[in-house]
Amino acid sequence: MKRVWLLIATNAAVAGCVSTPEVVSMGKDSYMIMEVGANKQTAVVGQANKYCAALGKVIVVRRMDTKSDRKFQSTSLIFSCVLETDPEYRRPNLKQDPTTVIEDQRM
Repeated sequence: MKRVWLLIATNAAVAGCVSTPEVVSMGKDSYMIMEVGANKQTAVVGQANKYCAALGKVIVVRRMDTKSDRKFQSTSLIFSCVLETDPEYRRPNLKQDPTTVIEDQRM
């Protein structure tokens, strides 16, 4: 009987960890979505696409960041939902931001 309860508790705990990431408004037509876990880029883009489609719009990716340390990885996506006729809706020019920024403070 103890094993059955342990199995039920384990399944409930694992099921509780699986959730749909929340879309948060970041301003006019701009949103953010974040997911914790390995290889979540596809999940956040898919969720953002669904969100925009529900509004009758299409997604424009503004920025995607993936950060990881020894314990976990997180992916955040900042995006906009626009009409297909919007001039901003075009083929994305995705590139990775530099990881090092050099600031010249000479006057």
